[in-house]
Amino acid sequence: MRLLVRAALLLPLALLPSQGCTNQKLIPVTEPEPDAVDDLLEIETHFCTRPSADITFPVKLLLVVDTSGSMQFTDQPGLRVNAVRELMSALATQEDVLVATMGFGSNIYLDPPIADPASDPMFIPAADWQEPPFLQLKDVATDYHGAWSAVQQHLLIDMLRTAPAERARTKYIVIFFSDGAPDPRCCSSADETVGTLGANPYNCPLEAWEAPQAGRRYCEDESELDLCNESDFLDQFQDNVADVVSGQSPAGSTMPTPNYGDDVLSALNDLELEGNYNRTYQIEGLVEDIVELGEEFGVGQLQINTALLFDSALPDAVKEIYRLNKCRSESLLMSLAAIGGGQYRDFEGSGEIDFLSFNFTSLKSGYSLVSMYATNLNALAPGGDPTVVEYRADSDADGLDDETEYLLGTSAVVADSDRLEEPLRADLIDQDVDGFDDANAALDPDPSDPCNPNPASAACTGLPGDGWEDGLEQARANIGFEPRYTGLPLDNCPMFDPTGVDREDDDGDGLNGCEEFIVDTNPKVADSDGDTLPDGIEVRLGLDPLENEAGRDDDFDGVQNTDEVRKGTDPLVPDADREEDAVRYELIEEGQTEDGRTCFTSITRGLHLASTAPRRVQGRRGYNDIAVWIAEAPAENPTGRMEMRVACVRVQYAAPSFKDPATGKLIIENDAFYDLSDPDVQLAIAPPPSADNLLYYGQAFHLSGARDANGQPFCKNLEVR
Repeated sequence: MRLLVRAALLLPLALLPSQGCTNQKLIPVTEPEPDAVDDLLEIETHFCTRPSADITFPVKLLLVVDTSGSMQFTDQPGLRVNAVRELMSALATQEDVLVATMGFGSNIYLDPPIADPASDPMFIPAADWQEPPFLQLKDVATDYHGAWSAVQQHLLIDMLRTAPAERARTKYIVIFFSDGAPDPRCCSSADETVGTLGANPYNCPLEAWEAPQAGRRYCEDESELDLCNESDFLDQFQDNVADVVSGQSPAGSTMPTPNYGDDVLSALNDLELEGNYNRTYQIEGLVEDIVELGEEFGVGQLQINTALLFDSALPDAVKEIYRLNKCRSESLLMSLAAIGGGQYRDFEGSGEIDFLSFNFTSLKSGYSLVSMYATNLNALAPGGDPTVVEYRADSDADGLDDETEYLLGTSAVVADSDRLEEPLRADLIDQDVDGFDDANAALDPDPSDPCNPNPASAACTGLPGDGWEDGLEQARANIGFEPRYTGLPLDNCPMFDPTGVDREDDDGDGLNGCEEFIVDTNPKVADSDGDTLPDGIEVRLGLDPLENEAGRDDDFDGVQNTDEVRKGTDPLVPDADREEDAVRYELIEEGQTEDGRTCFTSITRGLHLASTAPRRVQGRRGYNDIAVWIAEAPAENPTGRMEMRVACVRVQYAAPSFKDPATGKLIIENDAFYDLSDPDVQLAIAPPPSADNLLYYGQAFHLSGARDANGQPFCKNLEVR
């Protein structure tokens, strides 16, 4: 039009005589077209890892108490028994503390005992502990070798019986309490000295009673017992021990004679004549093996503590009988605590034994960032053709794009769109899902308003259909699900069920309780398989929420599934050549807070938006809900269960020329994130649509329709620039 006007003005000039005029063609003056609005979003996120916290998983305490004969002299008042009672009384009030008690002398006594059925516990709640009779026992020997072998066996059996996820959070604590050195200590012939005292591992000075005797055999500065080398003495010793265990006290003995029956593990079985037994290197090696056991089984923490009760005022005659040398005893126990990463306590002269001085709190750890990424809940990747760059709109975030929903006859703006008793006819269009044909004005005078003429329709009242979202039903159409009407499946998801199999989304992962039940995921954990992907995201994209995706590449395009989700590409379609369209991340570490949290700035670039349908009556199109996910794990066990946080913001894009924010940039701060493991964050069914909200009709489960305990919507309008 502008060209025609200009030509009309020039026409009279053309009729004038040609003076200096040329025959050059006229060129219209055009104004530049406005720049096209792209569909990309950039997010700047500031966040810190969550603070260190006690992880609410079990603390398993194995208390190993010396019940050898020397205790009748070193612990005449019975301090150790009182200390155990006080410890168990204090622990009974702490949650998730389990205990087992072991006594060791010539034999090993256990409570609870090791039993064959796998259901029998190796540890019991501290509140259920009852004092075992062997705590009062004063047995013959001080068999460290047998005791540490039993500790290793006890922990091994428990770790085998414990699920890996629970092991990763469990703190094992061993307290080994003794009043002396290992006994009997035996050396092989090559390591023996005869008539002279050989060197001991800790170069300890000799006690007054220690003097070499001609012809006597010595092992690590200690005189060997005859049972180390003479079969008659060993047999007699084992027979006497058997008598004590069975309740047949030797004549003239004042030793308690309880019958422990099957609760007793036979010790000294590894003692071979003229072989090594109870040697320092063997005992330290057993403790090293126990530490390695914890590492191999991936336990949260394993700590070995030791304690010594020693009475320096005892007569030398008593010390000689029981081979009591404080330097050698405490040196060994200190070494064992150092190997086990624990503490050593010396109770001599304290007047009491205090086991509570050890740390029995739950496993406490800082958190490490495992993954941070953003997803658009309303946009699906275009697929494998790199020439197609437009992301498909999924207006109701149910995993089906709008075009597919139109072809199926389901609603593109209602995640759970089945409302009718019978399937929709293919030749009818009911865009507002009010049960009336849009083309028939008499039946449906306003096809954009679900409340006219049917104010009782599910879309108008906000009541969901059968409780199953369209994408999940369509994926299971071959096993009785149907996204178009409530008749299938036969059993609808209940509105409320005390077992949790209902329409509540307790963990904020995008699946309600019924859907979690169907796919067999954990309704209380956002990421059931620990691969940093929430269960709802995996189900929506066709992935397996029960198998870690980190090592899988389901479309064989050379990019792992988890990376495809982070990049915004399709994990089930070969599309590695879409790298230019993929989301890109830049992570900058900003330092640590005073309480030890690590802070980051993350820049997310290239997140695609989609031009979605209006979500409510007379609403605007183009709303996209962007979820920013943070996956963290305790520093000591980063392969354990993930802790998830999410921030959600709503932006708008209407192709081809509208985007809000116009710059395509967002800033998200740390306080915008919701902790999905926090029980105070309640994700409830969305209220009916109204003029002051932008909720999907009947949408109950996605973050965009969820509200926290304060009634605030998850998706906020955050600061933009």
